[in-house]
Amino acid sequence: MSLAFGLFDTSFPICGRESQSSRCAVFENVLSAIVGAGERPMIIAAAGNGAREELDFPARFRGIIAIGSVDSAKARSRFSNYGATAADGSAHDSLFFLPGGQDALSGGSAEYVGTTIIPSKNWKGTSFSAAYASGAIALMLSSAMPSPSRASVLAHIRAFSSTAIAHYASSDHGEGLMIVKPMP
Repeated sequence: MSLAFGLFDTSFPICGRESQSSRCAVFENVLSAIVGAGERPMIIAAAGNGAREELDFPARFRGIIAIGSVDSAKARSRFSNYGATAADGSAHDSLFFLPGGQDALSGGSAEYVGTTIIPSKNWKGTSFSAAYASGAIALMLSSAMPSPSRASVLAHIRAFSSTAIAHYASSDHGEGLMIVKPMP
């Protein structure tokens, strides 16, 4: 299940923290129930595009696979949120990064992961990174027999993840780059 809502904390200022908003509390409780219910579904959420050292809602919750963005040089995209701390203050154990594009530097060009012609629009962001992660995990789940557990899929992803991100720090980049390898 991929969650890339584009919800900003300005709309839900406490979502994922004290859960005083009824919408936030209900959604947080639903996510907790899904994650705690067993092996499926695996929930993947975009880290957010605010360049903040905090993951957006709902990626900041433990048990959610949070996905940030890197560019073609394997550097964290300037717009990507980062920080491997969960909403409860503990270490977030499932933060990974995948391609999502890059903002243009002065005099340089931007990187996009998609473009449309009519209307003309260039696309980048952690939502696209989360979509890549969803596809990669679906491929892993479909290729392994018997169907692997959530824990074994995450262990497999962690085993092959790479810290080859420019200026890598586990406190910012979690597990690092998600590398797609078939499961045995």
